[in-house]
Amino acid sequence: MPESDHLQGTTNLIEVVVVNFVGQFFYKNRLVSDDELKAELTKAVRDPRHPPTLLVKADRAVAGEVYGRLGDLAHQAGLREMLLASQPHGARPATEDRPKR
Repeated sequence: MPESDHLQGTTNLIEVVVVNFVGQFFYKNRLVSDDELKAELTKAVRDPRHPPTLLVKADRAVAGEVYGRLGDLAHQAGLREMLLASQPHGARPATEDRPKR
């Protein structure tokens, strides 16, 4: 990832969602539907006063509408903050069947 002195951080817990170039969501290394993701994120909000931050690792080719859809899901689940990180086009999310180092 590129480095910058102007990046926002957070002190909140982090929930990570990966978005591939066709706009599919991956949560905890598995492909999930919008409804599944909303349910998982809702479970992740243990204390509504201090919800986790959503870190989105997205392929650079992801359309803006996908970010809007994801932001709506996160908001409905009770999250208030979303940070974006782009990945090189074609990067795949880690899967359970990859060898562990």
